[in-house]
Amino acid sequence: MYYESLEEQFQKNPNLIEYPKSIIQKLDDYIRSEYNHGYIYLNPYKFAYEYDLDDIDGVKIFLALTDQEKLFTVIPFVDCPCCVGKSLKIPKPLDDDYLYCDECRRNHTFKSLENSIYFYFKLNQRVTIPEKRRNILDRSFDPHSTSDIMERLNGNLKGTSPSSLASEVKRTQRYSGEWGRPRIQDITQYNRDSKNNPISEEVNDLELLLMQDFSNDTRSAL
Repeated sequence: MYYESLEEQFQKNPNLIEYPKSIIQKLDDYIRSEYNHGYIYLNPYKFAYEYDLDDIDGVKIFLALTDQEKLFTVIPFVDCPCCVGKSLKIPKPLDDDYLYCDECRRNHTFKSLENSIYFYFKLNQRVTIPEKRRNILDRSFDPHSTSDIMERLNGNLKGTSPSSLASEVKRTQRYSGEWGRPRIQDITQYNRDSKNNPISEEVNDLELLLMQDFSNDTRSAL
């Protein structure tokens, strides 16, 4: 159901239908590459960089595929303010109003960590990557579909043809092949569709929960 779920989302999800089907193949390649290297936490900025997409498109694609019945779940992390390179995973649900770092052996309140939170994405537990890779483009190509024919033409003429918002996304320039991490501020900004509704309800609920904890932490400190 891995490929079927991907294809269905890109055909029916209003936040994905504007993207070409080639994105599905790129996403599959990225997920396989990361998992083959032992990386289970996925970064949409890295996906965008490696596959020549814009940062915002990378994040929005991941958000549109994030919810309980979809491909991804979101995992919040935070950098320990006292340690170098130490990331703390924020538990879901949040049982305490602080996080404990086993390296510096300190408790850190959520308020002190508010500006250091970032999100990674992970395959939902029920999702299994099939061993056999499928060529999604060949399987989904319809010779009677004008959009499918134009998509393939756009791919073949990519070096010389003008850009099209419906068939091509551009990548933001970065330095030395480096990518950042999706901060909670970025996710909050990008997790809205054209009607200002949440793209991912799971991410929206988590944002509200974290903001509530920050607020409670501030009141308790007064």
